[in-house]
Amino acid sequence: MTVSFSGIIAKIDRAEQHITELRKALANWMSSSGMQIYKEENLETGWRSYKLRNVPQVPDQLAVIASDVVNQLRGALDQLAFQLEIICGNPSPGNSIYFPIGGNAIDFANRVDSAVPSATAAIKQALLATEVYPGGKGEQITRLNKLAKLDKHRQLIPIAGVNHGIDFAPIINELAASNNMEPPGIKDLWYRPANPFFELIEGATLHSEALKIKERQEIQFRMSVGLGISGAESHRSADYVLRLMLNHVRITVNKFESFF
Repeated sequence: MTVSFSGIIAKIDRAEQHITELRKALANWMSSSGMQIYKEENLETGWRSYKLRNVPQVPDQLAVIASDVVNQLRGALDQLAFQLEIICGNPSPGNSIYFPIGGNAIDFANRVDSAVPSATAAIKQALLATEVYPGGKGEQITRLNKLAKLDKHRQLIPIAGVNHGIDFAPIINELAASNNMEPPGIKDLWYRPANPFFELIEGATLHSEALKIKERQEIQFRMSVGLGISGAESHRSADYVLRLMLNHVRITVNKFESFF
């Protein structure tokens, strides 16, 4: 059985094309969705909130494109493991060959032994160096693997959004000018940014602030659609998160090119 490093790279390149397609589709949907932001003031509580209305359903096609990205990237890693097994002398690897991903460092090391059982010492060391486990250098790949598992049971892009935030400088400047920065917990007393990842539903709150704060004529919110996963990048858009994973997969795969 022949080996082909270029075939693995082709899958990563295809995933990159899907990400470009996803970014354009997300931008088109956001600009044409008809969602509006409205202001709601509550004199009893003393708070002003900015909320969403006319929220449409996220198109299924966006989830399909995201799924294509995940499957190409996860498949590239498993194909790499399969090709490495051939290089190590096994002419007919079975379907049990896979790229090792662990729950921790010890689990990962054990999986390296079983994932590519014929691995030479050099290839085993190269696999161990990828550190694909939470907290390791390859942690992004563990998140990719989580998405691959989720994709088997539900759409990757739920009805959810990402609030990239607003400019709080006017608020901070106003509080500083009025000598109101001293009390502890001033943030909670004066303004309440919404969770950066929120459900895209009618009436979802993007931001709340005290009525004491002077209302700005225009308040700009930057939003996008996210994947609904936990982690450091959970508040970033779907295309950003997938591109970050793609970059890690490409770097990981390229480290094995010398074995081909």
